[in-house]
Amino acid sequence: MLLAPDLLLQRADPLEVREAVGEAHHHAGRQREVLLGERSGLPEDQRLVVLSDESGRQQTLPEVGGLVVVVGLPLHLLPAGREEVALSLNDRSVCRWVTTQPLRALDHGEVSSRITVVLAPHRPVDVDEAIPRCGRDRTTDLVVERAQEFVLDRRGLHRQSQAWSTHPVMRLFSQPPVSLKPRARAALSDAAPEVFWTDRPERPEARPPLTGIAPRTGLLIVGAGFTGLWAAIQAKTDDPAQEVVVVEAGRLGDGASGRNGGFVEPSLTHGLAQGLACWPDEMDVLTRLGAENFAAIGAALTAHGIDADFHQPGELTLALSEHQVAAVRESFEVHRAHGHEVHLLDAKQARARVDSPLYRAGVFDPSVGLVDPARLVWGLARAAESLGVRLHEHSPVTGFDTEGQGVRVRCERGSIHAHRVVIGTNAAQGVLKRLRAWVLPVYDHVLMTEPLSPAQLAAIGWEGREGLADAGNQFHYYRRTLDDRVLFGGYDATYHFPGRIDPKFEQSDASHGLLAEHFLDIFPQLEGIRFTHRWAGVIDTTSRFTPLFGTALGGRMAYAVGYTGLGVASTRFGARVALDLVAGRDTEVTRLGMVRRKPVPFPPEPIRYAAVQATRSALAAEDRTGRRGPWLKVLDRLGVGFDS
Repeated sequence: MLLAPDLLLQRADPLEVREAVGEAHHHAGRQREVLLGERSGLPEDQRLVVLSDESGRQQTLPEVGGLVVVVGLPLHLLPAGREEVALSLNDRSVCRWVTTQPLRALDHGEVSSRITVVLAPHRPVDVDEAIPRCGRDRTTDLVVERAQEFVLDRRGLHRQSQAWSTHPVMRLFSQPPVSLKPRARAALSDAAPEVFWTDRPERPEARPPLTGIAPRTGLLIVGAGFTGLWAAIQAKTDDPAQEVVVVEAGRLGDGASGRNGGFVEPSLTHGLAQGLACWPDEMDVLTRLGAENFAAIGAALTAHGIDADFHQPGELTLALSEHQVAAVRESFEVHRAHGHEVHLLDAKQARARVDSPLYRAGVFDPSVGLVDPARLVWGLARAAESLGVRLHEHSPVTGFDTEGQGVRVRCERGSIHAHRVVIGTNAAQGVLKRLRAWVLPVYDHVLMTEPLSPAQLAAIGWEGREGLADAGNQFHYYRRTLDDRVLFGGYDATYHFPGRIDPKFEQSDASHGLLAEHFLDIFPQLEGIRFTHRWAGVIDTTSRFTPLFGTALGGRMAYAVGYTGLGVASTRFGARVALDLVAGRDTEVTRLGMVRRKPVPFPPEPIRYAAVQATRSALAAEDRTGRRGPWLKVLDRLGVGFDS
């Protein structure tokens, strides 16, 4: 397991640890008090003490956030303290080593979400070899190093020279550190590195994991996000007698289904224009199926009593530049030509709905809804269980074997035999490796403001609570919440070589700082506002921006992945397709071209990374100039692209 500390401190005693941590945060304008954890009671050579940024709840080291300080201590100086909790390294069973306590701010007594201290058994490190760019803290005479990567394991703390991040190839793709601009730094100073939707007391307790040899089931669904839960509900609705089991690698809502903006769009094709470009002959059918799917979502939420703040205020797509005005008008004309009820707004009309000095035109689509995504996930899980579905969290799948007429599915702590399997794992590709050719994991970053005051709301209008987006290739999406916060995300979609998914990518000063600046550019009347949460999620992007469907293991398994950021509604449709495919049914949806034909696969690395960066650069250039460059025109002819 690789841990990227901000500071490495050696030859330290507990007093120096406290002084050094305080000094580190003095430069950030904030002092912290370290509350030390309790000994694990194990032999000294197996002790590891971790002070976490969480309030004592189970955490894995890749998920810790904020300032990370790693301290090497002689074993006899490992501190005594308070509470033992379970913690694992990279899902390995080393939790018996670890204790954790939150850190509290001296000034407010609040749990800090900005600092993590790891106290590890000290092992000598050759400073000249392992830490060539170190400096010394003159107060405590401690060795300090910024942004180095080390391995934290049974042997203590030591450098991993062959880690991906220190590999020469990776250095080609590394990004220099970014300093936040003053107003972005102020706006983000109190933002917790947490997902707002799931950082709430009503989050349900985790279901127990699948252990041992579980009873056989007719259908096993891998992934308890929107796709998996809709598949479970529809499968039990189709055949109430069928046994259905869902396994989830982490917690409900940990993945994309609990991290998105909650936009519920009827389109199954990532917008009308994309559908017309890919399947013009099927567009009428796809539009009808999308409307039926949207209506079925509302009906299901009502039938199962799911309160997920599902409402339909519509969506405003707004032009922020003159060439975006032309794009908005073209979108309006295309939608009207195909019978969609949309409304074109000039600058005055757009600003009458939501007031920003940047708005030059807009198009209003009343068909779009909004939802609280985490409450939707939790509600769908309860609905599935009420129908008899068995749901297991913390049950990552490690492999599949054909067994008789079905599949033996191996999980971390047990296994289960299923007659059929459905995969709905978004961008998590380890379950079925073949998906890597078609699905690109792209990080999308999000901010959530504090609740707006009545005066702030009056300054921006927004009485209709519409969902908002701008018309660029690199676009923002934003919406109001029930308690009058503003979610603001998008724009800077990032891909990490070679398709890495890592919790440390969820916190980016470059992306979050850019979002904060853009938010204040759009709403200068909200100057001084603070963001309370900052996070990111992984989008499962395909080259045509629509899902990838198929079967595996001789038809025993079906998959539906690749919604490219518009899956809140279309995942229900994707689940329907996967169920029909795995059952071998010939239906209207399995006969669709978008189901039968896969998108163009992405090239292998490192060509893939270079192509993504070239495309991002070309899209940004088009946003600046309004002219589509030669690279994008080539991709258009090939029917491929990059989006989020």
